[in-house]
Amino acid sequence: PVSPSTEARDSEPSAADLAFSLWDGLAAPPPPPHEPRTPENAPPPPPEYVCPISMSLMVDPVFAADGHSYERLAAEAWFRKSDKSPMTGEPLPTKMLIPNHALRSLIVSFKEDS
Repeated sequence: PVSPSTEARDSEPSAADLAFSLWDGLAAPPPPPHEPRTPENAPPPPPEYVCPISMSLMVDPVFAADGHSYERLAAEAWFRKSDKSPMTGEPLPTKMLIPNHALRSLIVSFKEDS
C-alpha cells in the first residue's frame, strides 16, 4: 500500500524537477532576429534631415543666415558661387555657417535606429 505521505510527494514536483524546468526555459533558443535593415527596406529619412542643396542625408548640418539648415560641404560650395539663399533666392547679409548640433544628434539617432 502507498502511504499518504508518499502519494503527496509523488504528485508534487521535486525541487530538482522545478530547477530543470526553469533551466529548460532559460536554455530555449533565442527568437529569430529581426530582418536586418538594408537600403531597400530602411525607412526614408525625414525631409528635415535632407540637405535642400545636395538632396542627401546631412552628416554635418549647419545653419545659414536664412534660418535654414544645409550640409556644410554643400553650403560652402553654394556660397563660393552665390550670395543668395539656396531656399529663398534672397540676398544674405552674411555667409557665416553655424553648426546645428541638435539636428546632427537627431540624424545620428535616426541612422542608429535604421
